[in-house]
Amino acid sequence: MAKRKKTREIFIGNVPIGGGKPVVVQSMLKTNPENLDEALKQSLELKRAGCELIRIALPYEDTYKVIPF
Repeated sequence: MAKRKKTREIFIGNVPIGGGKPVVVQSMLKTNPENLDEALKQSLELKRAGCELIRIALPYEDTYKVIPF
């Protein structure tokens, strides 16, 4: 078995990644992020399925404005 490269631990929100932590279940939205209702619906479905981290692509710079922070 190949030796694993040592990595440093980082946090995405409160989710630790790297540094010997367990693998994080993650996915990416397959919906248009400008359709907030559909993006939220898909995010909730992923969470119910056990997803711990959801990635989202923002195709246009102004797209981030539709995401409530």
